[in-house]
Amino acid sequence: VLTIQLKRFEYVPFGRGKLNQFVEYPLTLDISAAMSDIAGKETYALFGVLVHSGGSMHSGHYYCYVKSAMGIWHEMDDEGVSPVSEKTALGQ
Repeated sequence: VLTIQLKRFEYVPFGRGKLNQFVEYPLTLDISAAMSDIAGKETYALFGVLVHSGGSMHSGHYYCYVKSAMGIWHEMDDEGVSPVSEKTALGQ
């Protein structure tokens, strides 16, 4: 399991501001070129995306998108779980 956390806040006068630019990421990540001693490909498959909804780091709501073993993406929020398209999950 590889976890990557992107910096989504920056220092601004009197606190921190949320960075809102879109970040595109692939369904698979090949890190073989960054490895010093490997026998084959080192790849990771994306199966979850954590989303912060809100205008600042001091308030808001977290929810996530998770890919099931059957390959179906789901949005998981406080009040329920619902299937969504891959495009929706990757558009966060």
